[in-house]
Amino acid sequence: MRVLGINAIGHHDASVCLIEDGRVVAFAEEERFIRDKHARGRQPVNAVRWCLDSRSLTWADIDALATPWVEEEFGSVAPPGYHEDISFGERELGADWARWPVNIREFAAMAGCRSGVVPLFQVSHHLAHAASAYWCSGFDETAILVVDGEGDRVATTLAHGDGGRISVLRQFSTVDSLGQFYACLTRFLGLGSFGEGKLMGLAPYGRPVLEFPEIELDPDGYRLRLDPGLTRWDPVGTTYRSVIEAWIRRLSERFGEPREARERGLPTALADWTQQDRDMAASGQFALEEALVHLAELALRLSGSRRLVIAGGVALNCSANGRLAHLPGLEGFFAQPAAGDDGAPIGAALHASVMCGVPPVNERLTSISLGPSFGADTCAKALSDAGLAYREPGDITEAAGEHLSRNEVVCWFEGRMEGGPRALGQRSIVASPALAATRDRVNDIKRRARWRPLAPSLRREDAGALLERGGDTPFMIVADRIAADWRERVPGVVHADGSARPHTVDRAVQPAYWSMIDHFQRRTGLPAVINTSFNDEREPIVCSPEDAVRTFLRSGADVLCLGPYLVHSPSPETGKTDERH
Repeated sequence: MRVLGINAIGHHDASVCLIEDGRVVAFAEEERFIRDKHARGRQPVNAVRWCLDSRSLTWADIDALATPWVEEEFGSVAPPGYHEDISFGERELGADWARWPVNIREFAAMAGCRSGVVPLFQVSHHLAHAASAYWCSGFDETAILVVDGEGDRVATTLAHGDGGRISVLRQFSTVDSLGQFYACLTRFLGLGSFGEGKLMGLAPYGRPVLEFPEIELDPDGYRLRLDPGLTRWDPVGTTYRSVIEAWIRRLSERFGEPREARERGLPTALADWTQQDRDMAASGQFALEEALVHLAELALRLSGSRRLVIAGGVALNCSANGRLAHLPGLEGFFAQPAAGDDGAPIGAALHASVMCGVPPVNERLTSISLGPSFGADTCAKALSDAGLAYREPGDITEAAGEHLSRNEVVCWFEGRMEGGPRALGQRSIVASPALAATRDRVNDIKRRARWRPLAPSLRREDAGALLERGGDTPFMIVADRIAADWRERVPGVVHADGSARPHTVDRAVQPAYWSMIDHFQRRTGLPAVINTSFNDEREPIVCSPEDAVRTFLRSGADVLCLGPYLVHSPSPETGKTDERH
């Protein structure tokens, strides 16, 4: 049984996943192929071609197509003649394109599919997010929390997964969107669209002294009180744009005019941020966390569960997840690493598999590295085509560890590309955490502000020593704090409040990356390396060897490890590769 999940409605984060007999075997985002961050307004044509080619399949081999959308206020994803309200359900539309939404028909035609070949299943947006967390958690029974900007009229869902079934407990409308609250605060402070991670990074420099009385928590959940003209569950009269406009008006009334665009090609210094703006970031983060903790506790109470899983774009907030993961009495926690709309097709495809009578294999996801990989010959060709001299060390992991121990910055490219927004040791820039100055240099290489934190990658077995809480955090999505006795020794991965976004590395899952960290630790005594995504601020994470070479050459990093090959940065005097070893 093969199901393709697609995010193909032309909004953002176009992506495709492939499920075979209940297991996720391929996943890729269109942005990586077209080199356009978030692939706004694009269809995942290259991603679907890769998913099919990676398994030597054609459209005739696909049993079902699934999309994580049922309706939108624009009408583009609602099938012809559709007027129902399905906020947590699904629909089978068959293989005849006459019944398919316009955007899905356009995608299928561009991707080489024909009408009548494969049936289409529509899975409501929050059900898809819920399924992506539930079926990847390894839990047979768990409370589920989905929080995002909005999708299919819904912004927040509390649900319960039990015995292979997902049932809704509570839902809250677009008007009550916590995701839009946080996104609008991000936009108000000049950080633009998709800048929520920057706001989270800025928050520890401020004080949570400001209140957002618009967010009202109550025993049944919560409400956001913005504009009396906003109507819940009315996608025609009240769109998500209406909610954004209401939030910007409210913030402007309290804090003045929206700030000019910042962090757009020219990184800011911490001194560029007023105390009020830092306090707004800290207060917004605190308000979000308080709301999420309240909703998580409600979901646990309503479901009677002692486990919690979370998905939706807000689930990418590492700081909030750090609180949720350690709620009193909680016995298990899982955050979907591809929690945003790029990962929604995973849930849509898994749920469609259930609808087709093939329940997914409910095992815990241990790796999201499900994208393209490239052989040594392809790596060598990319280096030769760029005119770069290279060598093949006996052990590339030992060589990388040695360069890291010299305080050099290494671009690391190995194995299958990871999905989601975080670099997880397949396409990473790594460095020693021994000096704060190295963190600053890595941020400069990536054209990021120096006040933004960088994450540690560490061997899984060292988590108990380096981190206050410890535990397995393989997706860099749950915050912890660096243990007090290590903070002065690894300042490159310690944020202003002592926190970090740890990435624990399992030797069985990532043997090469684990070995590199191990070699570095043997030389320095330090149990972690700085890890950030292999890209600069303006582009997606690199996908191919050609992407890696281009990004390396303009980065200013010292060394590129591309598959089995090692390259030194070209000498600025000659433009040739410096072959000093």
